[in-house]
Amino acid sequence: MTPDSVDGYIKNEIMSFKFWDASEGVEIVFEPVYTISSVNEDPDFPTNAGFGVGIAAFRTLNSGNPANMLPQDYALGQNYPNPFNPTTTIKFDLPEASMVKLEIYNILGQKVITLQDQICSAGYKSVRWDGRSESGFEVATGLYIYRIQIEGLSTGTNFQKVKKMMMLK
Repeated sequence: MTPDSVDGYIKNEIMSFKFWDASEGVEIVFEPVYTISSVNEDPDFPTNAGFGVGIAAFRTLNSGNPANMLPQDYALGQNYPNPFNPTTTIKFDLPEASMVKLEIYNILGQKVITLQDQICSAGYKSVRWDGRSESGFEVATGLYIYRIQIEGLSTGTNFQKVKKMMMLK
C-alpha cells in the first residue's frame, strides 16, 4: 500500500498485481519493482513518459519472486468456448520445462490431429485449434477427445489427462 501522504509510489516499493484467470480458476500474482530515475540518466527511456518534469518511472515484470509467475502443478484446462465453432483454445500449465504432446481424437478413438509435440518452457500455455484435421479438412459436428501427455525434463514427472469437447456447426 502507498501511504496517504504520497501520491503514487515510492522508490523500490514492491506492489502486487493480481490477475484472475476465470477459465482456469487461478490467481496469477506479479510483483514488479518500480524505481525512479532522471530521464537524463536513461537515454532509452521516452521523454514523454508523463511522470513529471525530468523524472520518469519504469517497471520490470521480473518479479521479486519468479516462482509466483509459474504454475505449481501440471494441469489441463477445459477448452473454451465449448461447444465451439470454428475454433477453440486449450490451456495447460507446466511448472517446469517439459516434453508436451497434445492430440485430438474423434469419438471412435481415431487421431484427428496432433496440436503439440515438442519441448515447451515452464508457464501457462495455450493452443488454438481451428477445427481441422491433420490433412486440413474441417471436422464434422460431434464429440471430440483431447489428450495431453507431459514429461518434465528436470524431474521426469509424467502427467496425462483427457477431456471432452463438442464441435457444433
